[in-house]
Amino acid sequence: MTTTAEPGVTYEGHTRLAELLALQTPLSSSEEEPFFLIAHQAHELWFKALLGLVDRTVSELRAGDPAAAAATLARGTAIVDLLVHHLDVLDTLPAAEFEVIRAAVGSASALQSRQYARLRHRAQDLAAAAGPGLAAALRDYDDAWERWRRRHLATARRLLGDQRGTAGTTGVPFLEARAPQRLFPDLGG
Repeated sequence: MTTTAEPGVTYEGHTRLAELLALQTPLSSSEEEPFFLIAHQAHELWFKALLGLVDRTVSELRAGDPAAAAATLARGTAIVDLLVHHLDVLDTLPAAEFEVIRAAVGSASALQSRQYARLRHRAQDLAAAAGPGLAAALRDYDDAWERWRRRHLATARRLLGDQRGTAGTTGVPFLEARAPQRLFPDLGG
């Protein structure tokens, strides 16, 4: 596939960099809040990419191309593993600064991420479309999400301790109950 570049396209224009960099609007006095926002906004951008990859994987399966589906899902697995490392970086946030941010955002919570909820729901569509030839790729994808949930739990445990979650959950106990939940339980762990 060949295309002709649009005249005058620049990196900053194409990526809408000025707009992107203006999206971090802190609500607290914490100097760490832009860092906190970037970590969460980056997650949401990657969630958008994952949703597209899951849709493409399902389309490839329905078209009878399990090899293409496995390759597409492998990219999704790599993205989830990248998000685990995003949590490694977020875990460097000082707990005292998190408390300042938390007080300012009130009941806002990553638990409210619609895209994360859609990813969990779309996993059912993926499992329904997949045949036995995709079992290894599905298991890898599922394992990556389990690593992400456990890493998220560890970060929450350090930042929250025994406090309630911002969305009214029990906090760490709520996350502990969800961490082992598999996307594809029929595949085994």
